[in-house]
Amino acid sequence: MLVAMSILTGKASDFLRVAAAAAGRGDLDTVGAVLAEKPAWVGRIGSHGRTLLWEAAYRGRLEMVDYLLDRGADIDACGCHFTPLLVEISPYCAARYRRHEAVAERLIERGAATDIYTAAFLGDRAAVVEYLEREPRLATAEKPQHDGGRRATTLHYAVSARHLDIVTTLLARGADPRPYSGWLIRFAIWRDRADILAALIDGGADPTRAEVPRSGVSAEIAAVLAAHGAGVSVDHAEGGWPPLVFQARGDRGGNVDRVRDLLDRARPMAQKELAFLRGFAENELGLEDLQRWDLAWVSERARAAELGLKDEELKPYFAADATVAGMLELAAGLFRLEIARRDGVASWHPDVQFYELREAGGELLGQFYLDPYARAGKHGGAWMDACAQRRRRGDGVQPAVAYLTCNAAPPAGDAPALLTHSDAVTLFHEFGHGLHHMLTRVDCAGVSGIEGVEWDAVEWPSQWMENWCWEPAALRRFACHYRTGEAMPEELLDRLQASRRFNAGLALMRQLEFALFDFRLHLEYRPDRGPRVAELLAEIRRDIDLLEVPEFVRTAHSFEHIFSGGYTDGYYSYKWAEVLSGDTFEAFQEEGLFNPETARRFCDCMLAAGGVRPAAEMFEAFRGRPPHPGALLRQMGLAA
Repeated sequence: MLVAMSILTGKASDFLRVAAAAAGRGDLDTVGAVLAEKPAWVGRIGSHGRTLLWEAAYRGRLEMVDYLLDRGADIDACGCHFTPLLVEISPYCAARYRRHEAVAERLIERGAATDIYTAAFLGDRAAVVEYLEREPRLATAEKPQHDGGRRATTLHYAVSARHLDIVTTLLARGADPRPYSGWLIRFAIWRDRADILAALIDGGADPTRAEVPRSGVSAEIAAVLAAHGAGVSVDHAEGGWPPLVFQARGDRGGNVDRVRDLLDRARPMAQKELAFLRGFAENELGLEDLQRWDLAWVSERARAAELGLKDEELKPYFAADATVAGMLELAAGLFRLEIARRDGVASWHPDVQFYELREAGGELLGQFYLDPYARAGKHGGAWMDACAQRRRRGDGVQPAVAYLTCNAAPPAGDAPALLTHSDAVTLFHEFGHGLHHMLTRVDCAGVSGIEGVEWDAVEWPSQWMENWCWEPAALRRFACHYRTGEAMPEELLDRLQASRRFNAGLALMRQLEFALFDFRLHLEYRPDRGPRVAELLAEIRRDIDLLEVPEFVRTAHSFEHIFSGGYTDGYYSYKWAEVLSGDTFEAFQEEGLFNPETARRFCDCMLAAGGVRPAAEMFEAFRGRPPHPGALLRQMGLAA
């Protein structure tokens, strides 16, 4: 049960989500356990934008609604529910929207407020007219949203809930859509309501502010836009999907060409790797006809036979404390920093460590918490997130504060915690994000550190930092045996390097297949023929795959990244971030691996710049040219 975990064993936002889910399913035991430890959470709005009462009302949990109200929940606290709602609505409005009439009536009995926004959202035209008769200004009055940044009018609520009759009523009574053209038109397009779109444009909304989804629009929407002189083009402004760093808007074809170029470079090595696996399968495993479903098993057997590399052989060289110290010494030397641990800082668990980053000379740049070990009840995985953004406050500057969370095995008895090499890479990765966050020199929180940075560029510093865990000269500095203090033997270093390159061609081909499928799925979509998901994937596989893929392997059905994981038309960002990081690391190899001047230039051009200019400009300022995949291919052993 949640209470047995302790609320502070992981991110508070994660436990709020757990509590919200419990409220939504009517789980009184779990919600009661949470509120017993955190009574104030009865009214807290989680990072998901909703209170516990809102969840209970939206899901129709009458007993939970009474339980929360009895414990002081705010009956009118609004929540955001972005699909399909794009405005904030009260628990009463949420219950009515989902037709939970018993819950809605109970909320009214207990004092829930209603207003013109509620009436507009629920499609009660008579009530809207009555409000306007009493107070005409309500046609244009704004209602603040909980994040303090957006404001919504009655028109927003009517458009969001697709009520054409209320939209036309509001427009006839003086509602002005012009200041909100982008938002309102986006609502209408996303809901595929050409009639509402036409009404808004006729009422004064600017059709050139249209934001078109990457998947395209219906013929009816396109006709309305064309009739009002607005061409249909992809525009990612105003909170749309983040474009790839070097993708001109609407130039997805250019990225397809980049993918094909990488495919052509990877194919010769992938063919050699497959030939080796076929020979290994036949000679060592007695498998004469290697099939696609054999590939993972045969690859692992071949890796073990060729390299003989096991986690237990590497772990003694990655004692956790020594690895952290080596990582911090590396960063301090490169960026001329003073990084020191501070004891006595309040935290959520005794394992948590707190550090400060200062410029040589003393100016505080940033601080971070490090929570390195797994424990019961702790959220799995690894991440870096912001506790505080660098921003100007009054006469001073608030430094950036980060937390870095990993889940390595903790110390056992008197023995130190020993990391796998993968654990070490993960630690360095998250610290790369942390450096990006803490070394910023931008004082505006919205574009400070990692804020406002393009999707793939966010991974640029973190993947750059990973390279140090593979670089022999860096490993010789900190990868020492925890008992003897001896550096990692050269023979073991060589096998570790070889493991990075093992089957790299086949792995790259697989990732590029996914990227090409993602791009073409969106680039070639036509409303009259649909997405052609299965046909398109089969066509790409015929062109790319070196081993025939059985028809029953339907990868697209579980490709959550591009359908619900936020990588729509952007899966290539994973690999493009590696291109950026590989090219950046090669600059250090060319100019002197530990050269502080190279590091200073990287910091000035990229790490310190936040989101104030396009990452393409940052890269060219650092490298003096556009990025090139050659460095990544050399890292993978795919090029000389």
